[in-house]
Amino acid sequence: MTLTDSNFVYCQGCGEVVETHRLVVEGALQKRCIFCGLVLGTSVAGPATAERAIVADDAQTLSELIADLLVKGDLAREVRTCPNGREFLTEFTTALVARRPPGFVTLDVEMPLINGFQSALAMRAIERGFGHARIPIIFFSVRKCDENFRKVLKACQPAVYLNKAGTADPQVIVDRLSAIIRQVLVKNE
Repeated sequence: MTLTDSNFVYCQGCGEVVETHRLVVEGALQKRCIFCGLVLGTSVAGPATAERAIVADDAQTLSELIADLLVKGDLAREVRTCPNGREFLTEFTTALVARRPPGFVTLDVEMPLINGFQSALAMRAIERGFGHARIPIIFFSVRKCDENFRKVLKACQPAVYLNKAGTADPQVIVDRLSAIIRQVLVKNE
């Protein structure tokens, strides 16, 4: 991995123009956000669809809107919603027991009972216990991606971040989420 240069571009994860750096990873040049690490400037040809997804967010209206738009946007055929981390972990474990794992999960960072970070770490432990491959996580937060957040993203790989602050328009959030999910699904095929 080598650093080659830097510039500014819009990051779907951070929801703003950010500084980037270019990295050569396994012989391929990647432009990444310096804050959240999302690979930028890539477009995905054609839709990638997960059989199932789980959306965990205590904002019920946003959670239901995202679930509906994931299905309508052909990003997931079935979406389960959970209002907190405890219910997410129950739903996630039930899905693995039934051998119907989600293709990805979205976790709000600030949830009651068990927050998104704790839920993600527990999810990784459950996957290890089942001998299951890691399922992509998309963290939702109103917080900016800082050094501690980057450590969580690294520990929970494959994991990415979406800053849901800065816009009151749920469609903008869903459009950004759609771009991120397509990238995550293609990467994990």
